Amino acid sequence: MTEPCGVSLGAVAEADGSQDEAARLRDELLSVLGEGALGTGTPSPAELWRWRDGLVFAVIAKRGGKLGEDIAVPLDRLAEAIDESVALGGRHGLEAVSWGHAGDGNLHTNFLLDPEDPEELARAERAGEELFELALRLGGTVSGEHGLGLLKRGHAGWTPRVTALQQAIKDAFDPKGLLNPGKKL
Repeated sequence: MTEPCGVSLGAVAEADGSQDEAARLRDELLSVLGEGALGTGTPSPAELWRWRDGLVFAVIAKRGGKLGEDIAVPLDRLAEAIDESVALGGRHGLEAVSWGHAGDGNLHTNFLLDPEDPEELARAERAGEELFELALRLGGTVSGEHGLGLLKRGHAGWTPRVTALQQAIKDAFDPKGLLNPGKKL
């Protein structure tokens, strides 16, 4: 299946565990994902990582750049988060693609853009802020797997009490404020 942005959609899943457990999971995944599939296979871990590493470059090549954000949502809201994140891009006049770690609700949404177009970049940044709001509305978090850092500072949806607790933890481990000053809090 191909979306309007021309990116072919598909599912890639990894079966993990003991050798027997991974084989059982692989067979179940092939059974579920294989129906109507153009093809199925069992790539080696190296092949899977090579594919995964190339995915970002394929997305960037579509328009020349992207603004990517990661969020995490409860598993029962993952499909809704994917649909809404792609629609969110459309509302801002941007193509969007999402992928992630479905087993833990982690979603990487990318808004495709021309990096030389400041207006498009501004629209992507607004879309990213709305993506954070989406994550919180769905009962998730803006931190995903990549943490808060500078871009997400102030978007975590923390209460003043939670912010104070986070600061106390940071102060306990970094009393001089040397580690990542100005980030997260």
